[in-house]
Amino acid sequence: MKKIHFIISFVLLQILMLNSASAQKKNAVKFNLLSPIAKTLAFYYERDISEKTSTQVGFSIVSLGVTGENYSGYSITPEQRIYTAKFDALKVYVAPFVRYHDGNMETLALVESGEPIDAKASFTSFGGGVIFGGKFLFNDIAVLDVFLGPSYSSGDIEVIKGGDEHFVHLGLATGLLTGLSFRAGIAIGLAF
Repeated sequence: MKKIHFIISFVLLQILMLNSASAQKKNAVKFNLLSPIAKTLAFYYERDISEKTSTQVGFSIVSLGVTGENYSGYSITPEQRIYTAKFDALKVYVAPFVRYHDGNMETLALVESGEPIDAKASFTSFGGGVIFGGKFLFNDIAVLDVFLGPSYSSGDIEVIKGGDEHFVHLGLATGLLTGLSFRAGIAIGLAF
């Protein structure tokens, strides 16, 4: 009787191992290598829905200082990927996305009297676009994701303390986060 239990257990274990070894990995976590150039850290989680589609959610944190002004914020970017072709380890895709961005800017400015004022403003934007890219899967674990595409966003600035004139680079910051722009990335990560 013990031999039968052992044989059944061994066969079931082999079937489970065979299924898990042949199972496609449906999840990936990635980091955008280009994001530190813009003083940003961007991370992504992707989940395959089917052979031809996946959903990805990106989260980025930005922190940059320009001539005495500091800007910090975060973005959330969900996207739906549609895979149009597959060549061995490469999957080519098109992905519509939306992006929400929220941030704060502060500066220590001098007013006419020569006294410093701590000026603050908040900024939010919402937009979307489409990217075109390719995702490579190496050794069934390493992921390389390369993408580029246009985006458009619209934003709102609220000065909390001080005035618009205290933010010399506010136009530059909002110009980078509103209007027509491009979204690009070279992301690396792990599939599981």
